[in-house]
This record gives sequence, structure tokens and C-alpha cells, in this order.
Amino acid sequence: MLILDFGEFTLIPVYFAQKEKKKGLFNFLYKYLSNQLNKKICVIGDFNTGLPFEDEADNTFYCVNEFKNLLTIPLIDSWRSRNKHTKEFSWYSNSGAGFRIDHILSTPTMDQAIQSIGYDHNPRTKKATDHSLIFFSI
Repeated sequence: MLILDFGEFTLIPVYFAQKEKKKGLFNFLYKYLSNQLNKKICVIGDFNTGLPFEDEADNTFYCVNEFKNLLTIPLIDSWRSRNKHTKEFSWYSNSGAGFRIDHILSTPTMDQAIQSIGYDHNPRTKKATDHSLIFFSI
């Protein structure tokens, strides 16, 4: 995790570990962001989790409650807020199961500033990486 303060907004790129090892980062972000709601902040990256039955077909994610806690700060899942009923996955397992584990969580003021948001699947489908690229513009 990095915290990049650009003055007008703060960008926090993240990579979460697997399984229960990611709890510490979730807890840090919850404490850090809970009193920052009036700022434009965006947490972006590979969370290695999401919401069961929305961001995956089943219920296999670890640290779902910790992920949900960030949404109660409230941070906004900026992609989901614009794609309420869409299933789109950013990573696929070897068995072909799709998961949306790459997210942009924003404070309300940052979410309002986001003009466009989406996934670019070309890097994944062309085998440059195993994840789709998530992007936004303000």
C-alpha cells in the first residue's frame, strides 16, 4: 500500500494478501479512512476479495466482513455504483471461475468527481497479466 497525496485528491494503491493475511491491511484502512470522509480519496487495486454472489458466483471470499466494513465508513464501490446489475470479472481461476477482486473504493466526494470508470480486459486476455486493468478518470 502507498498513500499518494496529490493535494486535490489522495490515491491509495493497494495489493491485499491472500486469505486471512489481509485482515491487518483492512483494519488499518478502516481506522485511517474513518475520519477522512470530507477529502477526495480513492483506494484502488487488487483486494483479493469482494461480495459473495455479486463479485463471484459462489461464497468463497475471505475477509468479506472487513471489506463490507470499508463500505460502512462509507466508502463507495465506484464501479458497482454505476453498474448495479452488471456481472464483470477482473480475474479468472485456473478452473475458469470469474471473480471481481480489483476495486476502486472512494470517499463520497471522490466518487462524485469520477467521470468514467471501467475494466480493460485486454492486458488479461493477451496474457500480459492475470488481472484486468481497472481505470477511472476525474
